[in-house]
Amino acid sequence: MRKSASRSMAEQNTIYAECPTCLGSRKHEIVVQKQHDGYIEEIGTHFWNAYYVIQCMGCETFSFAHYSSSTDDVDGDDQPIIFIKLYPSRRVRKPIKHWYYMPKTVSNIYKEALIAIGSEAPTLGAAGLRAVVESICEDKGVRKKNLEKSIDALVSAGFLASEQADFLHLQRYLGNMAIHEITAPDERELLAAVDIIESLLKTLYI
Repeated sequence: MRKSASRSMAEQNTIYAECPTCLGSRKHEIVVQKQHDGYIEEIGTHFWNAYYVIQCMGCETFSFAHYSSSTDDVDGDDQPIIFIKLYPSRRVRKPIKHWYYMPKTVSNIYKEALIAIGSEAPTLGAAGLRAVVESICEDKGVRKKNLEKSIDALVSAGFLASEQADFLHLQRYLGNMAIHEITAPDERELLAAVDIIESLLKTLYI
């Protein structure tokens, strides 16, 4: 059954996949494909991998897809479970419009944080968002001995309203949990933190 699944994937010219640009399931043309099947004798497991360079038939964006399964990966009806990884991840969030107006140090850390979040690394993503705030404080010349005082200094210097600082403090707690307690935030908290940071970036630079 697994071999059959492998062959049927290889014979296709198109697949449906999440497009990182359209942000939805779209039909893709398979531009290049490579198959790799194998057998692990020690545990008696057959496995297969299918690698695709694909192009969205809507926006024409190129991406990469990896399909995999094995004789151990079956559901309750003994049907194969196929695992799919897409690169870039469909969850990768695009930088805000006109991000290039930001200082390079700030924009680089901001984009790295988005990549971490989109790559299903929430702890690193939360730490990255905290680093964005640190870099902003550094750029504005208000960096203090800790981030809490640095955020308050943004208010004192007139860069932020106190209400905006309150939201940043909430995001700071999230970053502290990630860095000091190695605790990953849940997806909803993390995306809310991205919204807070992007609102700050728009206020200060765009």
